[in-house]
Amino acid sequence: MKIGLIVGSGMDWLTPLQEWSEASTPYGLTVTTTIPFGGRDLVVVRRHGPQLNVPPHLINYRANLWALREAGVKGLLATAAVGSLRKEIKPGTLALARDFIDFSKRRDMTIYDRPGDRLKHVDISTPYCPLISSAIEQAAVELGIELGHGVVYVCVDGPRYETPAESRMFAVWGGDVVGMTSAPEAVLAREMEMCYASLTIVTNYAAGISKHRLTHEEVLAGVASRRQDVHDILQRAVALIPEMGNCCSVD
Repeated sequence: MKIGLIVGSGMDWLTPLQEWSEASTPYGLTVTTTIPFGGRDLVVVRRHGPQLNVPPHLINYRANLWALREAGVKGLLATAAVGSLRKEIKPGTLALARDFIDFSKRRDMTIYDRPGDRLKHVDISTPYCPLISSAIEQAAVELGIELGHGVVYVCVDGPRYETPAESRMFAVWGGDVVGMTSAPEAVLAREMEMCYASLTIVTNYAAGISKHRLTHEEVLAGVASRRQDVHDILQRAVALIPEMGNCCSVD
């Protein structure tokens, strides 16, 4: 079984000198690469493009996920830099996403974008795969790395950061962290029957909680501060992921 990885901001060091292969999809072109990792050949997509210059609201999420599926990926991990909506979730925290709130407004959220032979309504009661999430949790335990479990990810369009009022609203809604990419990735992965989990890296407090102006440099520095831990968790988790059954089937 093939495993895929979607790497986010600050994670380009995983594929520093790779050659990228162009992949044609019904939603346009994207690129992938394959690296040996955790005893497996890992199919990797850089979420923000090979040159790391695609802003979150312009990412071709459908092409990225389609290319991974066409490469034979069944289990999919993702990393995501996020801001904390709660003082007790401090910058530097690593945590698994367990649910999300979609506050994006201008994204293509489905591959069911035209009439088909029948209607399909995809259940997403469990947005992130328990099997992949469990492998990440077990990896952290084996490595002695503290890992928070169960954050609710609020997804916004970007590229701007949230306002203080939005941060307060998201927290009241039950959000724990805020980012710009988990929707539609989690939905598209489910529609394409890939088991998907997300390891979030809390890089800063959200607006209104942070004492200073938010910058992308702070995000990159926050990811870099946990670089080795993220690498080690992912590498061990890839080795622990079992052969996937039908847990993320659409039907």
